[in-house]
Amino acid sequence: MFSTAVSLALLPLLAPIGQQIPVGDHVFHRRTLSNGLEALAADDGAKGTISVFVVYAVGNRAETEATTGIAHLTEHSLFTGTKTTPANAHDAAVKRVGGESNAYTRDDFTAYYAHKIPPTALASILGMEADRMRGLTWGKKAFLNERERLRTEELHSNASNELQLGARRDFALWGGRGYGAGLFDVRGNTRGPTLTLAQVKSFYDAWYRPRNASVVVVGGDPKSTLDAIEKAFGGLPAGPRPPELPSANLGAGKITLKAPLSR
Repeated sequence: MFSTAVSLALLPLLAPIGQQIPVGDHVFHRRTLSNGLEALAADDGAKGTISVFVVYAVGNRAETEATTGIAHLTEHSLFTGTKTTPANAHDAAVKRVGGESNAYTRDDFTAYYAHKIPPTALASILGMEADRMRGLTWGKKAFLNERERLRTEELHSNASNELQLGARRDFALWGGRGYGAGLFDVRGNTRGPTLTLAQVKSFYDAWYRPRNASVVVVGGDPKSTLDAIEKAFGGLPAGPRPPELPSANLGAGKITLKAPLSR
């Protein structure tokens, strides 16, 4: 259901669809808010818990050669806190009601989720997500902590020869932008661990807006769930349209690539 919910969250941002979307044995109900946010809800028959997904139509593809890692670092930054939910308080609140939460970044989207939460906690979880969509306080200490976490995470995930070669291939195809914006250093780090708070905040302001997001809730009554999503997110301004993304650098000719040995 995780991958299905994320895929459904991206559909409204890519093509017009109906108000009800059949998926297997379930039907997702859709509502577009006045600020552009897409709300989707489905009753999966499990009455005890629900899952909440907030998906932004932005990921690694929106980076440049100088800002590789910024999409992932922005994902981390959403855990730095707001005025009402300080750093680490979001995850703690989800755990208190018996749920689990996390986030992940891909080329075309960034997704946040709260899984296995009781229906009675829906309003509070949606409220926290709406709060951090536009309300981060950008505390420097919390930001630097998340940036260091990113650096360590990259060391364990990006340094293989296979990934190094793949990054060089994509870099050549895309001309150092879009899907091929980024190269890793020999340790596997992007430029993320060197990016400033101001750079990340600018990325957040450009992309983390209702008009560039979908909220999907699996479990519970779809009508009341859509009402709850609208109550939590409906008051946020749509914001400016996000920037245009680049096309591939096709027709560049034959290129031979070599991957450095990892340390």
